[in-house]
Amino acid sequence: MEIKKYDATYHLGKTTVHIVSPETVLGRKMTEEEKQKVLDEIKKVNIEILKSRIAKGELAI
Repeated sequence: MEIKKYDATYHLGKTTVHIVSPETVLGRKMTEEEKQKVLDEIKKVNIEILKSRIAKGELAI
């Protein structure tokens, strides 16, 4: 049986959220390039969410 290691666990209502740091997964610290790639992806997703909400009239600019 595999024992899972979480860096943090949060209980939000009926939902449990486990946080695992990149160091736990990779076994090392992330490089600056890897960090930038993650930030770029987050930015891309945020822009798509904003575009969708604006198109639906849920958000006015």
